[in-house]
Amino acid sequence: METIIRKANNTHYFLLDEAVAEAAVGQFGKRVVCRLNDAHDLHCAIMRSKSEGWYIMVGAAVCKKLGLKEGSKIRFELRADESEHQFKVPPVFQEILDSDPDFAEAFSQLSEGRRRGLMALIARTKSEQLQIDKTLALAELVKSGVTDPRKLAKTI
Repeated sequence: METIIRKANNTHYFLLDEAVAEAAVGQFGKRVVCRLNDAHDLHCAIMRSKSEGWYIMVGAAVCKKLGLKEGSKIRFELRADESEHQFKVPPVFQEILDSDPDFAEAFSQLSEGRRRGLMALIARTKSEQLQIDKTLALAELVKSGVTDPRKLAKTI
């Protein structure tokens, strides 16, 4: 399928035809993997706004990687997101999660959205060493009961 990238409030997104969106949500649920331009798999949510209908947000990093801007044509395919966290887990994060059972237990008690948010916080960090440092700090905070994303983001 093909559509156009739009931009509002500094956020890139594209609209989905109502029939396509409803079929996808019915078949896969709202969390999907969206293959963009046959080049990038985006773990995302199919969302709905009252004013524009169904849409998918595309982050600035993905737009930059694919050379997309407002008005760009984009091809996409939707499929079920069968990954454990419905998010591409940073390898460093996964290694620490696997090696620290207390962190793994505390992390598993968080909501799916909180888990994805924390992984995104680590994934945005470019330096592997900084990812390690942030994940270790995050692990200690989560084990101590701190789960508010704003507090975690400020602390790490």
